[in-house]
Formats: sequence, C-alpha cells, structure tokens
Amino acid sequence: MIHFFLLLREISQLRVDVSNLIPNQGDFKMNQTNIGNFPKYLNENKVSEITGRALQTLRNDRFNGMGIPYVKFGRSVRYSLADVVQFMESRKIIPVNEAAR
Repeated sequence: MIHFFLLLREISQLRVDVSNLIPNQGDFKMNQTNIGNFPKYLNENKVSEITGRALQTLRNDRFNGMGIPYVKFGRSVRYSLADVVQFMESRKIIPVNEAAR
C-alpha cells in the first residue's frame, strides 16, 4: 500500500518544461499545461523505489525478456509510468474474504 502512495507522489511531482527542447512551430509552444499528453518516464532507480523490486531484479528481468516494459536508448533505460502502474495493478490480489464483504 505504501508503494501506491509513493507512486502517486511521484506522479504529482512530475513537472517538466520542454519548451526549449522543441523548436517553435508557429503559435504552438510546449509548456507545462500541454505536457500531460506525453508519457512520463522513470529511471530504474525510481521504479525500484516505487515497486519495491530490487534494482538487480529489474535488470535480470530485462535480460531475461520479462517484467515491466521499458525503453532503452544508448545505455539509458526508462520505464513508462503508465507501464509501471499497469504492471503493479496486474499483480493485485484481492483476498477472497475481503471481496465477499
């Protein structure tokens, strides 16, 4: 449960201004208000912290072609925040006694 709150905190802290990264094309300018359309990416350390999985486990999963989907460019590895949430939610177990209430 605490990992879920860490994940929510991580989502709320993701504010990126990429206006200096994209050339101005007409009146369109990238800013914090329209960045919400882009996927948020986390490094393996943040994913390890959020999910509670060891860093080496994430690395082993990548090597074995398992685990959370990731993006790799050069030596950098990034995980989509949406994929991390989906991975965690897909492993949710609802106890039978709690579901009957």
